[in-house]
Amino acid sequence: MRILLDGQHLHSVAEFYEALAPALGFPAHFGANPDALWDVLSERGPSDLEVIWQHADRSAVELGADYQRLVTVLKAAADAGFLSLELS
Repeated sequence: MRILLDGQHLHSVAEFYEALAPALGFPAHFGANPDALWDVLSERGPSDLEVIWQHADRSAVELGADYQRLVTVLKAAADAGFLSLELS
């Protein structure tokens, strides 16, 4: 499964989670924060999930410090084998 994030169209953390929700099937109690994202990814376990974040530099500007927190979680998930991550 591939998730394509376009940093030109992500202007808030809420939009980031909205972009992920269809593919990840967040539970009703999802907290929309980095810890909750980690929980969802780690509960899925190893998978063929690909996250491709185009124009990530634009997201870094738009999301500020939240961008780094999200990327840290995604990189940790990639290191654990839960997904593959491409930032471009």
